[in-house]
Amino acid sequence: MKQEELRKLKHPKKSLEKEIKRKARRRFVKLQKERKKKKRTRVTEEALTYREFLRRYTPPNLNDLLFDDRSPFYFDEIEKRTPPKDGVIFVPKKFSLLDNEEESTNFLADLMSLFIFPHSVEVNIDYSLTEEIDLGAQVLLDIIILEIIYFYERRKDHKEKRIKTINGRHINNQDVGKMLTTVGSIDIFTNLGKSHKDIIPYKLRIHERRGKKKKHLENQKDIDTTELVDYVKECLARLNRELPPENLHDLCTVVGEILINAEEHSSNEVRYSIGYFQEKEENGKRISIFRLVIMNFGKTIYDKFKDPDCPNREIVSKMNELSGKFSLRKLLGISGVTEESLWTLYALQEGVTSVSTDKFLKRGNGSIRFIESFFNLRGSKGKDLISRLNIISGSTNIQFSGEYGINERSNGDDVFKVMSFNSSGNLEELPDKKYVRTRKFHFPGTLISARIQFE
Repeated sequence: MKQEELRKLKHPKKSLEKEIKRKARRRFVKLQKERKKKKRTRVTEEALTYREFLRRYTPPNLNDLLFDDRSPFYFDEIEKRTPPKDGVIFVPKKFSLLDNEEESTNFLADLMSLFIFPHSVEVNIDYSLTEEIDLGAQVLLDIIILEIIYFYERRKDHKEKRIKTINGRHINNQDVGKMLTTVGSIDIFTNLGKSHKDIIPYKLRIHERRGKKKKHLENQKDIDTTELVDYVKECLARLNRELPPENLHDLCTVVGEILINAEEHSSNEVRYSIGYFQEKEENGKRISIFRLVIMNFGKTIYDKFKDPDCPNREIVSKMNELSGKFSLRKLLGISGVTEESLWTLYALQEGVTSVSTDKFLKRGNGSIRFIESFFNLRGSKGKDLISRLNIISGSTNIQFSGEYGINERSNGDDVFKVMSFNSSGNLEELPDKKYVRTRKFHFPGTLISARIQFE
Protein backbone atom coordinates (compact mmCIF):
# COMPACT_ATOMS: atom_id res chain seq x y z
CA MET A 1 0.00 0.00 0.00
CA LYS A 2 1.30 3.46 -0.93
CA GLN A 3 2.35 5.97 1.75
CA GLU A 4 -0.37 8.45 0.70
CA GLU A 5 -3.05 5.78 1.07
CA LEU A 6 -1.68 4.79 4.50
CA ARG A 7 -1.88 8.42 5.62
CA LYS A 8 -5.52 8.54 4.55
CA LEU A 9 -6.30 5.43 6.53
CA LYS A 10 -4.59 6.82 9.65
CA HIS A 11 -6.24 10.24 9.47
CA PRO A 12 -9.48 9.76 7.43
CA LYS A 13 -11.14 12.89 8.83
CA LYS A 14 -8.19 15.20 8.01
CA SER A 15 -7.87 13.71 4.51
CA LEU A 16 -11.58 14.28 3.85
CA GLU A 17 -11.36 17.89 5.06
CA LYS A 18 -8.36 18.54 2.79
CA GLU A 19 -10.20 17.01 -0.18
CA ILE A 20 -13.27 19.18 0.49
CA LYS A 21 -11.09 22.30 0.73
CA ARG A 22 -9.30 21.41 -2.51
CA LYS A 23 -12.60 20.96 -4.36
CA ALA A 24 -13.97 24.19 -2.87
CA ARG A 25 -10.85 26.09 -4.03
CA ARG A 26 -11.18 24.65 -7.54
CA ARG A 27 -14.85 25.59 -7.64
CA PHE A 28 -14.09 29.11 -6.41
CA VAL A 29 -11.35 29.63 -9.03
CA LYS A 30 -13.66 28.32 -11.77
CA LEU A 31 -16.50 30.65 -10.71
CA GLN A 32 -14.12 33.63 -10.62
CA LYS A 33 -12.95 32.87 -14.15
CA GLU A 34 -16.55 32.56 -15.37
CA ARG A 35 -17.48 35.87 -13.73
CA LYS A 36 -14.51 37.61 -15.33
CA LYS A 37 -15.42 36.13 -18.71
CA LYS A 38 -19.05 37.28 -18.37
CA LYS A 39 -17.87 40.73 -17.30
CA ARG A 40 -15.52 40.96 -20.31
CA THR A 41 -18.37 39.87 -22.61
CA ARG A 42 -20.72 42.42 -21.03
CA VAL A 43 -18.15 45.22 -21.39
CA THR A 44 -17.55 44.22 -25.03
CA GLU A 45 -21.29 44.16 -25.76
CA GLU A 46 -21.80 47.53 -24.10
CA ALA A 47 -19.06 48.94 -26.34
CA LEU A 48 -21.01 47.77 -29.40
CA THR A 49 -23.53 50.06 -31.02
CA TYR A 50 -27.06 48.66 -31.08
CA ARG A 51 -26.69 48.15 -34.83
CA GLU A 52 -23.49 46.11 -34.35
CA PHE A 53 -25.11 44.17 -31.53
CA LEU A 54 -28.01 43.15 -33.77
CA ARG A 55 -25.67 42.35 -36.63
CA ARG A 56 -23.75 40.00 -34.37
CA TYR A 57 -26.54 38.26 -32.48
CA THR A 58 -29.68 38.09 -34.64
CA PRO A 59 -30.43 34.69 -36.23
CA PRO A 60 -29.51 34.36 -39.96
CA ASN A 61 -32.96 34.97 -41.47
CA LEU A 62 -33.66 38.03 -39.32
CA ASN A 63 -30.13 39.21 -40.10
CA ASP A 64 -30.88 39.07 -43.83
CA LEU A 65 -34.09 41.03 -43.37
CA LEU A 66 -32.35 43.70 -41.29
CA PHE A 67 -28.99 44.07 -43.02
CA ASP A 68 -29.55 43.52 -46.73
CA ASP A 69 -29.61 47.18 -47.81
CA ARG A 70 -32.15 46.30 -50.54
CA SER A 71 -34.61 44.93 -47.96
CA PRO A 72 -37.68 46.99 -46.96
CA PHE A 73 -36.79 45.96 -43.39
CA TYR A 74 -33.23 47.32 -43.63
CA PHE A 75 -32.06 48.58 -40.21
CA ASP A 76 -31.32 52.14 -41.39
CA GLU A 77 -34.79 52.42 -42.95
CA ILE A 78 -36.89 51.01 -40.11
CA GLU A 79 -34.96 53.24 -37.69
CA LYS A 80 -36.51 56.23 -39.49
CA ARG A 81 -40.05 54.90 -39.15
CA THR A 82 -42.48 56.18 -36.55
CA PRO A 83 -44.68 53.23 -35.59
CA PRO A 84 -47.44 53.81 -32.99
CA LYS A 85 -46.03 54.41 -29.51
CA ASP A 86 -48.89 52.53 -27.85
CA GLY A 87 -47.80 49.35 -29.67
CA VAL A 88 -51.13 48.92 -31.51
CA ILE A 89 -50.63 48.18 -35.21
CA PHE A 90 -53.39 47.51 -37.75
CA VAL A 91 -53.16 44.75 -40.35
CA PRO A 92 -54.27 46.02 -43.82
CA LYS A 93 -57.73 45.31 -45.20
CA LYS A 94 -56.09 43.05 -47.80
CA PHE A 95 -52.90 41.62 -46.34
CA SER A 96 -51.05 40.33 -49.41
CA LEU A 97 -47.53 40.63 -50.82
CA LEU A 98 -49.01 39.88 -54.25
CA ASP A 99 -52.12 42.05 -54.53
CA ASN A 100 -51.41 44.80 -51.99
CA GLU A 101 -47.63 44.88 -51.91
CA GLU A 102 -46.97 48.43 -50.75
CA GLU A 103 -49.43 48.65 -47.85
CA SER A 104 -48.65 45.10 -46.65
CA THR A 105 -44.88 45.62 -46.79
CA ASN A 106 -45.15 48.95 -44.96
CA PHE A 107 -47.23 47.25 -42.26
CA LEU A 108 -44.55 44.56 -41.81
CA ALA A 109 -41.79 47.22 -41.78
CA ASP A 110 -43.64 49.18 -39.05
CA LEU A 111 -44.06 45.96 -37.08
CA MET A 112 -40.35 45.20 -37.44
CA SER A 113 -39.59 48.73 -36.24
CA LEU A 114 -41.76 48.13 -33.15
CA PHE A 115 -39.82 44.94 -32.40
CA ILE A 116 -36.35 46.41 -32.96
CA PHE A 117 -36.99 49.89 -31.49
CA PRO A 118 -39.77 49.21 -28.94
CA HIS A 119 -41.64 52.11 -27.35
CA SER A 120 -43.59 49.81 -25.03
CA VAL A 121 -43.32 46.25 -23.73
CA GLU A 122 -46.48 45.12 -25.53
CA VAL A 123 -47.45 44.84 -29.21
CA ASN A 124 -51.09 44.41 -30.26
CA ILE A 125 -51.61 43.25 -33.84
CA ASP A 126 -55.13 44.42 -34.67
CA TYR A 127 -57.15 42.58 -37.37
CA SER A 128 -60.31 44.68 -37.07
CA LEU A 129 -59.90 46.09 -40.61
CA THR A 130 -58.71 42.86 -42.22
CA GLU A 131 -61.01 41.08 -44.67
CA GLU A 132 -58.52 38.99 -46.65
CA ILE A 133 -55.14 37.39 -45.91
CA ASP A 134 -52.73 35.84 -48.37
CA LEU A 135 -50.98 32.80 -46.90
CA GLY A 136 -47.54 34.03 -48.03
CA ALA A 137 -47.94 37.35 -46.19
CA GLN A 138 -49.19 35.66 -43.02
CA VAL A 139 -46.36 33.11 -42.91
CA LEU A 140 -43.79 35.91 -43.41
CA LEU A 141 -45.35 37.73 -40.43
CA ASP A 142 -45.18 34.55 -38.33
CA ILE A 143 -41.56 33.85 -39.31
CA ILE A 144 -40.59 37.40 -38.29
CA ILE A 145 -42.23 36.84 -34.89
CA LEU A 146 -40.50 33.45 -34.52
CA GLU A 147 -37.13 35.01 -35.29
CA ILE A 148 -37.73 37.92 -32.89
CA ILE A 149 -38.72 35.55 -30.06
CA TYR A 150 -35.62 33.43 -30.73
CA PHE A 151 -33.43 36.54 -30.66
CA TYR A 152 -35.01 37.80 -27.41
CA GLU A 153 -34.53 34.40 -25.75
CA ARG A 154 -30.96 34.20 -26.93
CA ARG A 155 -30.03 37.63 -25.54
CA LYS A 156 -32.43 37.86 -22.59
CA ASP A 157 -29.62 39.02 -20.28
CA HIS A 158 -28.93 42.12 -22.37
CA LYS A 159 -30.00 45.53 -21.08
CA GLU A 160 -31.85 46.63 -24.25
CA LYS A 161 -35.59 47.17 -23.91
CA ARG A 162 -37.66 44.43 -25.50
CA ILE A 163 -41.24 43.44 -26.23
CA LYS A 164 -42.63 41.13 -23.54
CA THR A 165 -46.07 40.42 -24.96
CA ILE A 166 -47.34 40.04 -28.55
CA ASN A 167 -51.12 39.83 -28.94
CA GLY A 168 -53.51 39.39 -31.85
CA ARG A 169 -56.91 41.00 -31.37
CA HIS A 170 -60.25 42.03 -32.95
CA ILE A 171 -60.37 39.26 -35.56
CA ASN A 172 -63.77 40.05 -37.04
CA ASN A 173 -63.63 38.29 -40.41
CA GLN A 174 -64.53 34.59 -40.23
CA ASP A 175 -62.12 33.43 -42.96
CA VAL A 176 -59.28 35.43 -41.41
CA GLY A 177 -60.02 33.81 -38.05
CA LYS A 178 -60.03 30.34 -39.56
CA MET A 179 -56.62 30.82 -41.16
CA LEU A 180 -55.09 32.24 -37.97
CA THR A 181 -56.44 29.43 -35.77
CA THR A 182 -55.53 26.54 -38.11
CA VAL A 183 -52.12 27.46 -39.58
CA GLY A 184 -51.42 31.07 -38.51
CA SER A 185 -50.23 32.95 -35.43
CA ILE A 186 -52.87 31.65 -33.02
CA ASP A 187 -52.09 28.04 -33.91
CA ILE A 188 -48.29 28.55 -33.87
CA PHE A 189 -47.86 30.67 -30.73
CA THR A 190 -50.77 29.70 -28.47
CA ASN A 191 -52.76 26.66 -27.38
CA LEU A 192 -55.94 28.22 -28.81
CA GLY A 193 -55.66 26.66 -32.26
CA LYS A 194 -58.84 25.11 -33.68
CA SER A 195 -59.93 22.67 -36.36
CA HIS A 196 -62.72 23.51 -38.80
CA LYS A 197 -64.80 21.14 -40.92
CA ASP A 198 -64.17 23.09 -44.12
CA ILE A 199 -60.38 23.37 -43.58
CA ILE A 200 -57.56 20.88 -44.12
CA PRO A 201 -54.34 22.42 -42.76
CA TYR A 202 -50.73 21.65 -43.66
CA LYS A 203 -49.09 23.25 -40.66
CA LEU A 204 -45.85 25.23 -40.83
CA ARG A 205 -42.79 23.04 -41.44
CA ILE A 206 -39.28 24.38 -40.83
CA HIS A 207 -36.45 22.37 -42.34
CA GLU A 208 -32.78 23.15 -41.73
CA ARG A 209 -29.88 21.63 -43.69
CA ARG A 210 -27.06 23.08 -41.61
CA GLY A 211 -24.99 20.39 -39.88
CA LYS A 212 -27.07 17.50 -41.26
CA LYS A 213 -25.51 14.50 -42.98
CA LYS A 214 -26.33 13.76 -46.63
CA LYS A 215 -28.14 10.51 -45.80
CA HIS A 216 -30.30 12.26 -43.20
CA LEU A 217 -31.16 15.01 -45.71
CA GLU A 218 -32.17 12.48 -48.36
CA ASN A 219 -34.37 10.61 -45.87
CA GLN A 220 -35.92 13.87 -44.70
CA LYS A 221 -36.63 14.92 -48.29
CA ASP A 222 -38.48 11.63 -48.87
CA ILE A 223 -40.50 12.11 -45.67
CA ASP A 224 -41.36 15.73 -46.56
CA THR A 225 -42.33 14.77 -50.11
CA THR A 226 -44.57 11.95 -48.89
CA GLU A 227 -46.24 14.25 -46.33
CA LEU A 228 -46.96 16.95 -48.89
CA VAL A 229 -48.22 14.54 -51.56
CA ASP A 230 -50.42 12.80 -48.96
CA TYR A 231 -51.78 16.24 -48.06
CA VAL A 232 -52.67 16.92 -51.71
CA LYS A 233 -54.35 13.49 -51.94
CA GLU A 234 -56.33 14.21 -48.76
CA CYS A 235 -57.57 17.50 -50.21
CA LEU A 236 -58.61 15.82 -53.48
CA ALA A 237 -60.34 13.01 -51.57
CA ARG A 238 -62.59 15.63 -49.98
CA LEU A 239 -63.93 16.17 -53.52
CA ASN A 240 -64.10 12.42 -54.25
CA ARG A 241 -61.16 12.75 -56.63
CA GLU A 242 -57.92 10.80 -56.84
CA LEU A 243 -54.79 11.15 -58.94
CA PRO A 244 -54.06 8.62 -61.69
CA PRO A 245 -50.83 6.65 -60.96
CA GLU A 246 -48.82 8.49 -63.63
CA ASN A 247 -49.87 11.91 -62.28
CA LEU A 248 -49.11 10.80 -58.72
CA HIS A 249 -45.60 9.68 -59.70
CA ASP A 250 -45.02 12.96 -61.53
CA LEU A 251 -46.23 14.99 -58.55
CA CYS A 252 -43.93 13.08 -56.15
CA THR A 253 -40.96 13.76 -58.42
CA VAL A 254 -41.51 17.49 -58.85
CA VAL A 255 -42.48 18.11 -55.21
CA GLY A 256 -39.31 16.35 -54.04
CA GLU A 257 -37.24 18.37 -56.47
CA ILE A 258 -38.76 21.73 -55.57
CA LEU A 259 -38.41 21.08 -51.81
CA ILE A 260 -34.76 20.10 -52.00
CA ASN A 261 -34.04 23.08 -54.27
CA ALA A 262 -35.66 25.42 -51.75
CA GLU A 263 -33.11 24.22 -49.19
CA GLU A 264 -30.06 24.00 -51.44
CA HIS A 265 -30.65 27.44 -52.99
CA SER A 266 -31.08 29.11 -49.61
CA SER A 267 -27.80 30.60 -48.44
CA ASN A 268 -29.14 30.14 -44.88
CA GLU A 269 -29.99 26.47 -45.59
CA VAL A 270 -33.49 26.75 -44.13
CA ARG A 271 -36.79 26.16 -45.90
CA TYR A 272 -40.35 26.87 -44.76
CA SER A 273 -43.50 25.23 -46.14
CA ILE A 274 -47.16 25.62 -45.23
CA GLY A 275 -50.50 24.75 -46.84
CA TYR A 276 -54.18 25.48 -46.46
CA PHE A 277 -57.24 23.93 -48.15
CA GLN A 278 -60.69 25.47 -47.74
CA GLU A 279 -64.16 24.75 -49.07
CA LYS A 280 -66.32 27.86 -49.18
CA GLU A 281 -69.37 29.49 -50.72
CA GLU A 282 -68.62 32.29 -53.16
CA ASN A 283 -71.19 34.07 -55.35
CA GLY A 284 -73.68 31.27 -54.70
CA LYS A 285 -71.21 28.61 -55.84
CA ARG A 286 -69.38 26.02 -53.75
CA ILE A 287 -65.64 26.21 -54.45
CA SER A 288 -62.53 24.53 -53.06
CA ILE A 289 -59.23 26.43 -52.88
CA PHE A 290 -55.83 24.87 -52.24
CA ARG A 291 -52.96 27.08 -51.07
CA LEU A 292 -49.30 26.19 -50.68
CA VAL A 293 -46.31 28.39 -49.78
CA ILE A 294 -42.62 27.39 -49.89
CA MET A 295 -40.14 30.05 -48.75
CA ASN A 296 -36.46 30.59 -48.02
CA PHE A 297 -34.24 33.55 -47.14
CA GLY A 298 -30.78 34.65 -48.21
CA LYS A 299 -29.53 35.04 -51.75
CA THR A 300 -32.14 35.52 -54.47
CA ILE A 301 -32.25 33.47 -57.69
CA TYR A 302 -30.57 36.38 -59.49
CA ASP A 303 -27.93 36.75 -56.74
CA LYS A 304 -26.99 33.07 -57.10
CA PHE A 305 -26.29 33.35 -60.82
CA LYS A 306 -24.74 36.82 -60.61
CA ASP A 307 -22.26 35.66 -57.96
CA PRO A 308 -18.71 35.54 -59.45
CA ASP A 309 -18.28 32.19 -57.69
CA CYS A 310 -21.35 30.63 -59.36
CA PRO A 311 -20.05 27.15 -60.32
CA ASN A 312 -22.04 26.86 -63.55
CA ARG A 313 -20.41 29.50 -65.73
CA GLU A 314 -22.00 28.05 -68.86
CA ILE A 315 -25.48 28.97 -67.63
CA VAL A 316 -24.30 32.46 -66.65
CA SER A 317 -22.72 32.94 -70.08
CA LYS A 318 -25.98 32.03 -71.82
CA MET A 319 -27.98 34.30 -69.51
CA ASN A 320 -25.60 37.17 -70.31
CA GLU A 321 -26.05 36.55 -74.03
CA LEU A 322 -29.83 36.58 -73.79
CA SER A 323 -30.16 39.67 -71.57
CA GLY A 324 -27.40 41.36 -73.61
CA LYS A 325 -29.64 41.27 -76.67
CA PHE A 326 -32.23 43.35 -74.84
CA SER A 327 -29.53 45.77 -73.64
CA LEU A 328 -28.33 46.30 -77.21
CA ARG A 329 -31.89 47.04 -78.27
CA LYS A 330 -32.17 49.43 -75.27
CA LEU A 331 -35.22 47.58 -73.99
CA LEU A 332 -34.07 46.91 -70.43
CA GLY A 333 -35.59 49.28 -67.87
CA ILE A 334 -37.62 51.22 -70.46
CA SER A 335 -39.82 48.19 -71.14
CA GLY A 336 -40.35 47.58 -67.42
CA VAL A 337 -38.18 44.47 -67.63
CA THR A 338 -34.78 44.33 -65.89
CA GLU A 339 -31.80 42.03 -66.15
CA GLU A 340 -32.80 40.60 -62.77
CA SER A 341 -36.32 39.71 -63.88
CA LEU A 342 -35.01 38.18 -67.13
CA TRP A 343 -32.39 36.08 -65.37
CA THR A 344 -34.97 34.92 -62.82
CA LEU A 345 -37.25 33.87 -65.68
CA TYR A 346 -34.40 32.08 -67.48
CA ALA A 347 -33.49 30.21 -64.30
CA LEU A 348 -36.94 28.56 -64.27
CA GLN A 349 -36.56 27.03 -67.72
CA GLU A 350 -35.76 23.41 -68.52
CA GLY A 351 -34.04 24.70 -71.64
CA VAL A 352 -32.43 28.08 -72.24
CA THR A 353 -32.05 29.24 -75.85
CA SER A 354 -28.53 30.24 -76.78
CA VAL A 355 -27.34 32.43 -79.69
CA SER A 356 -28.16 29.71 -82.21
CA THR A 357 -31.50 27.93 -81.88
CA ASP A 358 -29.91 24.47 -81.95
CA LYS A 359 -28.03 25.03 -78.68
CA PHE A 360 -29.94 24.24 -75.49
CA LEU A 361 -28.95 23.77 -71.91
CA LYS A 362 -30.86 21.16 -69.92
CA ARG A 363 -31.89 22.24 -66.42
CA GLY A 364 -33.13 19.97 -63.66
CA ASN A 365 -34.70 22.42 -61.23
CA GLY A 366 -38.23 21.20 -61.92
CA SER A 367 -39.84 24.65 -61.62
CA ILE A 368 -41.84 24.42 -64.83
CA ARG A 369 -42.90 20.85 -64.14
CA PHE A 370 -43.89 21.89 -60.61
CA ILE A 371 -46.13 24.64 -62.00
CA GLU A 372 -47.56 22.31 -64.64
CA SER A 373 -48.27 19.51 -62.15
CA PHE A 374 -50.07 21.79 -59.72
CA PHE A 375 -52.22 23.35 -62.41
CA ASN A 376 -53.14 19.86 -63.59
CA LEU A 377 -54.66 19.27 -60.14
CA ARG A 378 -57.46 21.69 -60.93
CA GLY A 379 -59.44 19.04 -62.78
CA SER A 380 -60.22 21.51 -65.56
CA LYS A 381 -58.15 22.61 -68.54
CA GLY A 382 -59.79 26.02 -68.73
CA LYS A 383 -58.48 29.22 -67.16
CA ASP A 384 -60.20 30.47 -63.99
CA LEU A 385 -59.97 33.73 -62.05
CA ILE A 386 -58.59 32.19 -58.85
CA SER A 387 -55.78 29.79 -59.78
CA ARG A 388 -52.26 31.18 -60.01
CA LEU A 389 -48.72 30.41 -58.96
CA ASN A 390 -46.31 33.23 -58.11
CA ILE A 391 -42.56 33.11 -57.69
CA ILE A 392 -41.16 36.13 -55.84
CA SER A 393 -37.39 36.44 -55.64
CA GLY A 394 -35.59 39.69 -54.92
CA SER A 395 -37.30 42.43 -56.90
CA THR A 396 -38.98 40.04 -59.36
CA ASN A 397 -42.51 38.63 -59.35
CA ILE A 398 -43.34 35.97 -61.96
CA GLN A 399 -47.00 34.94 -62.11
CA PHE A 400 -48.35 31.88 -63.90
CA SER A 401 -52.13 31.92 -64.22
CA GLY A 402 -52.65 30.04 -67.47
CA GLU A 403 -52.69 33.10 -69.72
CA TYR A 404 -49.52 31.85 -71.41
CA GLY A 405 -48.89 28.16 -71.85
CA ILE A 406 -45.79 26.02 -71.55
CA ASN A 407 -44.14 25.23 -74.87
CA GLU A 408 -42.09 22.18 -75.75
CA ARG A 409 -38.91 22.36 -77.78
CA SER A 410 -36.72 19.52 -78.92
CA ASN A 411 -33.03 19.19 -79.52
CA GLY A 412 -32.18 15.73 -80.84
CA ASP A 413 -33.67 13.22 -78.43
CA ASP A 414 -34.19 15.78 -75.66
CA VAL A 415 -37.49 17.59 -75.14
CA PHE A 416 -37.44 20.86 -73.20
CA LYS A 417 -40.29 22.76 -71.58
CA VAL A 418 -40.05 26.52 -72.06
CA MET A 419 -42.17 29.24 -70.45
CA SER A 420 -41.59 32.57 -72.20
CA PHE A 421 -44.67 34.60 -71.16
CA ASN A 422 -45.14 35.97 -74.66
CA SER A 423 -47.25 34.99 -77.65
CA SER A 424 -44.24 33.88 -79.73
CA GLY A 425 -43.05 31.30 -77.20
CA ASN A 426 -39.53 32.65 -77.75
CA LEU A 427 -37.26 33.55 -74.84
CA GLU A 428 -35.45 36.05 -77.07
CA GLU A 429 -38.63 38.14 -77.15
CA LEU A 430 -39.69 40.31 -74.20
CA PRO A 431 -42.02 38.65 -71.68
CA ASP A 432 -45.38 40.22 -70.88
CA LYS A 433 -44.63 42.69 -68.05
CA LYS A 434 -48.02 41.93 -66.51
CA TYR A 435 -46.74 38.46 -65.60
CA VAL A 436 -42.97 39.03 -65.35
CA ARG A 437 -42.64 42.26 -63.45
CA THR A 438 -40.39 44.23 -61.15
CA ARG A 439 -41.63 44.64 -57.59
CA LYS A 440 -41.40 47.90 -55.66
CA PHE A 441 -39.90 46.12 -52.65
CA HIS A 442 -37.04 43.62 -52.59
CA PHE A 443 -37.66 40.21 -51.01
CA PRO A 444 -34.39 38.79 -49.57
CA GLY A 445 -34.91 35.19 -50.67
CA THR A 446 -37.48 33.27 -52.72
CA LEU A 447 -41.18 32.71 -52.10
CA ILE A 448 -43.33 30.26 -54.10
CA SER A 449 -47.04 30.84 -53.57
CA ALA A 450 -49.65 28.58 -55.18
CA ARG A 451 -53.40 29.16 -55.07
CA ILE A 452 -55.34 26.54 -57.03
CA GLN A 453 -59.11 26.12 -57.41
CA PHE A 454 -59.96 22.41 -57.33
CA GLU A 455 -62.96 21.23 -59.31
